This record gives sequence, C-alpha cells and structure tokens, in this order.
Amino acid sequence: MKPLDKYTLFLIEQAQAGRKNSYIELIGYYKKQVYLRSLQLLEKTSDAEKVSQEVFFRAWKNINMVNENIPFELWLRGLTINIAMEYYRTDIKDNTEKIKKTNLSAKTDLDLKFLQLSLTARQILILHDLEGYTFSDIAVLLDEEEDYSDFEKILSEARLSIADENELKTLENFEEDEWLKIISDFDIWPVDKTSSKNMTDKIKTVLSFREKLESLFSSNEPSEETFDKLINYFFVHGEKVVKERKKEREIWKTSFVDTDADGKNRISKEIKKSIKTEKSISVETIFKVIPKGKKKKIFYIVSAIVALVIAFVLFYKPSNFPWKVTASYGKYLVGSLENKKVISGGDIIKTRAGSGVTFQIESIGKVELKENTTAKALTGDKKTSVIELIEGSLKLSTKTEVSKLQIVGDDFKLIDYGSDTFFSLDSQMVSVQRGSVKLFYDGKEFLIFEDYEYAFGKAAPININTNEELVAVVNQISIPVKFDSNLEKTISLFNESDALTIWTLLRYSDKGATEMLFNKLNEFFPLSENISKNDILSLNKEKLNDWLDEIEWQL
Repeated sequence: MKPLDKYTLFLIEQAQAGRKNSYIELIGYYKKQVYLRSLQLLEKTSDAEKVSQEVFFRAWKNINMVNENIPFELWLRGLTINIAMEYYRTDIKDNTEKIKKTNLSAKTDLDLKFLQLSLTARQILILHDLEGYTFSDIAVLLDEEEDYSDFEKILSEARLSIADENELKTLENFEEDEWLKIISDFDIWPVDKTSSKNMTDKIKTVLSFREKLESLFSSNEPSEETFDKLINYFFVHGEKVVKERKKEREIWKTSFVDTDADGKNRISKEIKKSIKTEKSISVETIFKVIPKGKKKKIFYIVSAIVALVIAFVLFYKPSNFPWKVTASYGKYLVGSLENKKVISGGDIIKTRAGSGVTFQIESIGKVELKENTTAKALTGDKKTSVIELIEGSLKLSTKTEVSKLQIVGDDFKLIDYGSDTFFSLDSQMVSVQRGSVKLFYDGKEFLIFEDYEYAFGKAAPININTNEELVAVVNQISIPVKFDSNLEKTISLFNESDALTIWTLLRYSDKGATEMLFNKLNEFFPLSENISKNDILSLNKEKLNDWLDEIEWQL
C-alpha cells in the first residue's frame, strides 16, 4: 500500500482531535471507493448510499482506532466491507423480492457479465479475488458458516464469466494460499499501475484482473452533490438528531411527570407516540399534556427567564479588564505612576534604559516591553486587545485559538494569526519563533511563519536559517517582482525551507517572473488536484492561499 502523504496524515491527526472539517476533507479522498465497493457487494444504488452514510458516520465515531499499526486506508476498507455485508445479512438476504429489484445499469460489457452472476457469486468474487478474504472468512460475512464447500466452485464459475482466456489460465494455476499472499503483498486501492513494472507476467496478470474488478460499476457513481449529501447526512443531521432525541427523553423523565394519574397516562401516550413515529417532541406537545394546574406557574417562570435574557442583551456592555504585570526589572512608568501593577485600556507604558516589564493579557497571553520602549494599551476587552508600539521593541507570547491580539504602529498593523505564537517586533523587523502572524505594511499583506523574519520595506520574509548570500540577493528585490538576472540568481539559491519567501515573491510578481517562481515552488511542493497551474499563474488569491496552507502543513 502506498504511504500516505504528509497532508493526509495531518488531516487524520486533526480528525482524531475532533476537528470535523478536517474529517470531511479526509473522507472526501475515499468517498468513491467506499461507494463503489458497497455497490459491488449489494444490489441497488440506494443500498450503496445507505451503507456509505453508515461508513462515514462510524468512521468518524471510531477515528481514534487508526494508528501506525492500523493504516487508515485498510481500516476504512474493512469497515466498508463489514457494514455492507451486515446490511446484506439484515436487510437483503431473506428478502428475495428486494434482490430481484436491482437498479444497477450495465454501461460496459464487463458490468453486464458481472450482473448476470448471482449476488452470492458476485460477493465471493469481490471478497476473495479483490479483497483477499479466505472462504471461511467469506462464510462468516455471508452467514453461511455451516456449509461453504461449494464456494470454490462458485468462484471458478464467476471467474469464467469475467476473466479473459489468458487471465483465466493464469488464475487457475494458483493455490489459494499463493493467491492470497499476492493480494496481501500488493494490497492497494486502487491498484497502482507503476508498482508492477519489474514483476513477473504471472503477477502482472493477477493485478490486471484485480484492476478489472475494481472498475466494476465505476460509471454508476453519483454526482459530487450526492456525495456531499452522503458525507454530511449522518455527520451533521444524524448526530444532531441523536442528541435531540436523548434530550427529549430526559426532559420527559425528569420534568413533566405528575402525580395525577390521568396526566401521566396522557404524557406517556404522547411521548411513546412521538418516539415510535420518529418525530421530535415539540414544546406545544409537552405543554398540551401538562395538567392544567401547572400551566400558569410554568408560564410565569418562562416569561421571567425571557425578560432577564432580553435585559442582559440590551444593557450588558463588557468593561475593559486590567492587564496584570507579572515580571519587571528596573523602573517603568504606567501613565504617571512608577511600577504600577495593573495596566488598563488607554494607559501608556514606558520603560527606561536598563528596565523592562512583562504583563499578562487575560485569555490571550504575555507581552514583554524591552528597554527604552513606549507602548499604549488602546483597547483591552475580551474580544480584541490592541497595543500601539510608539517606539522601541517588544516580545509576545499568545495561546489563543483565534486572532485576538493586534499590534499597530504609524505605518503597520500586525495580527496574531492563530494559536500558540511567539514573536518579537521593533520598528525595523518582525521575527517569529513559533506560530505565524499576518502583517499589513505599505498597502501589502505579508504572512510570516515560524522561523521566518521580515524586515520592513523588503519584498518578502526570509527564513532565519537561510545562508547570507540568499539573504543579500532577496533583500535587493523590489515589488512588483520582475524577471532579471538578480531574480535568476535568487531562484537558483532557494531550497525547500525557503517556501514562504518564494510564495510571497510569486504573489507580488509580474508576468515575466511568475512562471519561474511557480516552477521552483512546484518542484518542492507539487500542486494538489484541486489547484491548477493556471490558478497560480493568474495569481488567484484563494488558490494561492490554499496552496500555501498545504505547504505550511508539509513544512
């Protein structure tokens, strides 16, 4: 099986951390394989859709089972097969009418030959020759554990219908153990054509036959819109319904059971009816079955709660909260007071030679003013904290998950661009030791990643570990970036760790320089399927940012 790329591994880690958007993107890479395998093992497109929904939902619930010993791709395949066969045993096996009403369309000769087989023969062929299950394993999945002596005969007849003469001759020369070993050694979904270059003709034939089975019903796959519905149905709607149903039952059990026998009977009847018909229990339904004596009291309680909520929304205004000094050396001024321990919005903080101060901003992080620095605390509410750097230098360490901190100056604005960030700033340079920040300067926007620094007025941020020769030539480039001998020399010196520099120069380049910079960056970080070369050469901002996101995670 081919190793997963770094970005896919990152998506798995993010999904295991509970990030649903990462899971949706991850499962998008495998949605067609899940659907087609379900379709090959069952009878109808509607059955395949139901199974796919269940696979996506159960994979999300059990994503933490995936680790180095249980690769995601193989785990998802096994999950798909188990759920498809579980659906077959419970919903299809004993329902002969349902089996006859297939709506699969045979758009190729291969599909037609496959459809002419019995459902059992199709399942044995897919599970044995494509997935590598033994006959005894298949018997368990088909719920035929008592007698599977005829499985080998069924498989042989199924192969006769699907394989060509050369394939059939090769397949018949295999013992089952040898056949299953080959499948195990080349367990790829789909079969990787490049992996068979130096193999024997015998093995090439096996892989070619498996690739043929893999392609069955590929023309039946639903539209992207339908796929999106399959992924989102249980993920968004189903999970919400489960929570609502549980909440409704708890409300009924704990809040509205009355000693009045008639009231209790009516409540039970209404609730049971709602549960049985899978409808939600509305407020009107609950209110209707409450005994009359309690309705007035409940009405007054609800009215009072609503009034309090409205008053809170209308009149509550969050006040500035203090920034607390946590460390200092020498003497510093806050307003006109020396060594004041609390800093509030509007205060000016000054440090002298040989002094400095560190203060904590609630829920955001720490700010350290170096010596001979003047800064102003512009705002200090819990939504955004803004500090004006008037002169000198400062260091910041933040742990927020959103951009809540801004540093402004006469000609720049810097925004903390995410969580767990550590950076320093003065009137000449921004240097990021951890995380990333966004800088607005001279009408342009610069992203600065970990281990990069940006000198005000230069064309792009530069990696702090870059050699001095590259630093010198990059600093000679101006915006817009034009094609010249200096740019050619610069490009020849770039390596993978200079990705952000290349990307920034590309973003602010003219037509003559764009393709050269693109080719260099694409050499280190090839474009993904959803981004085209034309998107980048036309400097499509959204696609450029998508590419940078992928580059950042790989770095």
